Amino acid sequence: MTSKRYTGNIITDTPTAPAGPYENSAASGVWSLAEANAYTAAGLWPTAGNTPPPTYVGGVIASAPNTSTDQTVSLTSLTGGLASSPSENDIVIVYYGLATNGSNENLSFVTSGYTEVADLFQNDSYAGNLLVGYKVMGATPDTSVTCNTPTSTSSWGPVMAVQVWRNVDTTTPMDVTPTTNGQANTLLIDPPAITPVTDGAVIISGGCGGHNHQSADTYSSSDLSNFLTLSGTQTYKPCVGMGSYSDWESGAFDPAAFTFSDSTSSSFSCVSCTLALRPAT
Repeated sequence: MTSKRYTGNIITDTPTAPAGPYENSAASGVWSLAEANAYTAAGLWPTAGNTPPPTYVGGVIASAPNTSTDQTVSLTSLTGGLASSPSENDIVIVYYGLATNGSNENLSFVTSGYTEVADLFQNDSYAGNLLVGYKVMGATPDTSVTCNTPTSTSSWGPVMAVQVWRNVDTTTPMDVTPTTNGQANTLLIDPPAITPVTDGAVIISGGCGGHNHQSADTYSSSDLSNFLTLSGTQTYKPCVGMGSYSDWESGAFDPAAFTFSDSTSSSFSCVSCTLALRPAT
């Protein structure tokens, strides 16, 4: 978070903190820039007159043993952020990944209200499939999200990664059109670049690769935070990786290519998607 977000607000060398919780206080008060940045780093909002920036509520990632039934992931045990479950107006972002033997599956949301932003496939012997979408929570937030794979088989086991964010524009949550990438003959996801247009936008990037290594194998990223990653458990294993970047200021952001805990192969493929969340105003 840069000092530009505080322009026009009350920041001084002799600060007086307002009463009440910093997250939602309506009381007047002033901070030094150092204190403002410290509160922000702690997940608190230091200036009562400012709209809070997009904030990570929490995430979850899970695998399913097969595609014989729809995969459902609970939204009531989120970790790594402000809360264990979403609240009204929070946005839930889903990356649902699958590896197949070359079948292009039409992955879909079973839970109503989700907006699909990408349904990706890259053919190979172990082919990556990826569904990406989001939903803004209503007055009664969902307690779970369910996705579907049309083909029922015990050889495929999907993986779903979910991140929940707060203080995102609920009317136009996507700051710009999401970008996508497909790569044959490799497991090493190289997420596409994106160029947000709104100050304070948060970037979400991730993907899915197909492989036949161990279910304990995972991706890692050198520049994404809140990183979630997991492999499936069946013969055709997807590995999903998903993270965020909150320090964008201008121009294009090109996420670094993921690394993998095992070897890649020309029999593997991967797909990826990058999106930008527009801050609430």
